[in-house]
Amino acid sequence: MSIQINLQTKQSIERLAALAIVKKARNEALAALTYDFGDGRVMQTREKDKAKVETAIELMGLSDQKTTEWVMVDDVKYSITAIELSTAMLAGKIAAAAIWADYEPVG
Repeated sequence: MSIQINLQTKQSIERLAALAIVKKARNEALAALTYDFGDGRVMQTREKDKAKVETAIELMGLSDQKTTEWVMVDDVKYSITAIELSTAMLAGKIAAAAIWADYEPVG
């Protein structure tokens, strides 16, 4: 039994494959977002880190705590301020927006 694939089906398959590649690249770029403080500390700034950062900032605001400990990309805890957390996440949002702006669905 032979399976014949018409041109339209072949183009649809190729389009889906190309779309999967583009989406994978976009998702990998979004998952790799980091902010380099320039002093050896590099923090992940992915969308999934947002709630944790917001909680840390809120808790620092409710107390007299000026800094908190944060595990950076190198798996080492560093002291970090609320302003530094906010700055890093804002930079992450800007970088994510740029990735989304460059995203071109295949079609």
